Amino acid sequence: QAPVCGRGGVWCVRMGVCVDRTSDWRAAVRAQRQRIGQSTPSDELLRRPRPARDAFCAGALEAHSRIGEMVRRLRASHAAYVLDDGLNGLTEAERDALDGEGERVLGSSREAIERLAKSLAKSVGGGASAREADSGDAVAGEAVETRGGERGGQPQQHRKAMLDSLNDELRELGRLRDAQRASRLKRAM
Repeated sequence: QAPVCGRGGVWCVRMGVCVDRTSDWRAAVRAQRQRIGQSTPSDELLRRPRPARDAFCAGALEAHSRIGEMVRRLRASHAAYVLDDGLNGLTEAERDALDGEGERVLGSSREAIERLAKSLAKSVGGGASAREADSGDAVAGEAVETRGGERGGQPQQHRKAMLDSLNDELRELGRLRDAQRASRLKRAM
């Protein structure tokens, strides 16, 4: 059996590349079924639709993309931000706009993460605080019924890891914004 690469294709040893042979496989299945006189329902060959994301995951992904976009903008504009106007740097109005946007994204993302932490705490401990959910105290010893009916905390652990990742990204955004504002204050003095 050929090894599967990370993109879902099959690793071709002879060519040294990952090859996606899904369409070839589907065509072979159709041809074989025609030879033996069976019809091929399309749902057997098509990918199954992804289940809809729940509100927690949708909120986390939205916050992640908002924070990531702002971090990319701050990093891309950092050199121009620290330069003076005369050296092809940003104008004061552009710096003000970037600072305002960074502050807005930082605040809205912080609120979104707090809402996600509260919803996690409610689903885990029936009213435990967000701080307890962050520290893991509300998760310990609690067996929670999950969407699939299984007992345990793997979905809650995944959500807690998502919150930890979002908090790390938020800290990075704050660090970048603070570094740019510090350079601006230093220039003003």
